Amino acid sequence: MGWMIAALVTSIVILGGVWYYTQTDDIRRKSGPVSAREKGETAQSGKSKTSLKDIWDIEDIRDSVIFLKGRRYSAVISVGAIDFRMMSEEEQNGVENALIQAALSLSFDVQLYAASDYIDVQNAINDIAQNAPASNNTKLMTYAEQAVNFLNNMMKSRTVYVRRNYIIVSYDGPVEKAYEELNRRCSVVIAGLQRAKVPARRLSSSEILNMLYSRLNRGSSAKPADSVNAGAFELYVDGREII
Repeated sequence: MGWMIAALVTSIVILGGVWYYTQTDDIRRKSGPVSAREKGETAQSGKSKTSLKDIWDIEDIRDSVIFLKGRRYSAVISVGAIDFRMMSEEEQNGVENALIQAALSLSFDVQLYAASDYIDVQNAINDIAQNAPASNNTKLMTYAEQAVNFLNNMMKSRTVYVRRNYIIVSYDGPVEKAYEELNRRCSVVIAGLQRAKVPARRLSSSEILNMLYSRLNRGSSAKPADSVNAGAFELYVDGREII
């Protein structure tokens, strides 16, 4: 008898829920569609514009230094690669020991960053196109044309990427000491890597700008620093005077 009463109560609850849903759905349908303006206001109410400052707290990039919020300053070191597998066992042990000594000598924190960038062979294409006509060798001209076509197809396919490694060095404190301290820390890191036969160099402001752009626009071969150097932000462009 008890189970019959429980089943009856459950059925009443389910039927009541179905009735309530159908009633509210009819009321919503009769009220008409929401206007496009109302939709836009609703969407904009929960959305705010974001910028590079909001994502990474970057305020400025100049003199090879990234200015961050909270009086934090950073420099970026590009780290090359070595053919470790082609070395002898003795050479490998030497590289490993040098890297360990370089890590132990650090008295400050560093951040390791790796990224896969779309390979850009436009400079190679330009060099071939400029130098090939200077030769009168027909075979060399044919080979140069084939090489340019191959490189162009490689760029269009966008399937070839290169891995790049970076070390980010930071300093917290007054800006007056930031430049000197970042220079010292970068010198320590670069010297330690070079003792391990690992190529390393500090990125310039233009290179940092290109690196950040590639992170936000993956697959793009554009380099905003080239546009800046070409005068994209100039108020006017000097031209030939007309008399």
